[in-house]
Amino acid sequence: MGSGGYSSQDEKEYIEFMKQIMNQEFPKGHYVVNGFTDFNVLADGDSEQGKRYEIKAKIEFKVNDSK
Repeated sequence: MGSGGYSSQDEKEYIEFMKQIMNQEFPKGHYVVNGFTDFNVLADGDSEQGKRYEIKAKIEFKVNDSK
């Protein structure tokens, strides 16, 4: 199952779109998904200093037919 979210304040069209995505039913179209994370990894025995990582990714894909 896919993931996503919406609130009761979101527009009806957005809520319906998110429900489709959460059911892995992508409507026809061009999609761009951006991801980002940043975190620190601490060395053994070192509770103050760590190595910082920042990871970014962009994925584009097209859905020609949802069937």
